[in-house]
Amino acid sequence: SGLVDGVALDVAWDDANDDYLSCNGQALVTALNLMPAPLDGQLAGIGTWTKGALDRAAVEISQTKADHPEDGNSRGYGVIVITDGPWTGVDGTTTLAPASQNPGLTAASLFGQGVPTYVVAVAGNAQTKSAADALASAGGTTGAVYADAYQTLEDDLIT
Repeated sequence: SGLVDGVALDVAWDDANDDYLSCNGQALVTALNLMPAPLDGQLAGIGTWTKGALDRAAVEISQTKADHPEDGNSRGYGVIVITDGPWTGVDGTTTLAPASQNPGLTAASLFGQGVPTYVVAVAGNAQTKSAADALASAGGTTGAVYADAYQTLEDDLIT
């Protein structure tokens, strides 16, 4: 899926010519279902760098705004973060450090540009929930949404 440091953009919203792709829910579901699992499906070994993912989203949003100035402020943007643990540094192993890698920095910057960050925490402990709430708050939303397990989240999204 192109996963690098826990960051991938698997489905873009415009093509190489900067033309928007039609928003088609079934096409998106099909594209996501056809994607291979990162690291050949291994369940461990991926250190997800949340700030890196948010930085990537910020660049994508900024570039899209530059490519489509005619849209002005008519197009809404938002970021959704799904997490199962507290954030880490770029190495994927150092929990809640260093401070310069706190994804709340990017979330706050995005919110300052009118782009909220929504956070879903799945199967985490108290530290996960605290970090998720802090990220949601920095991103201008009131707090994270919690799911006890990925299956619970999937069930809630489908119904």
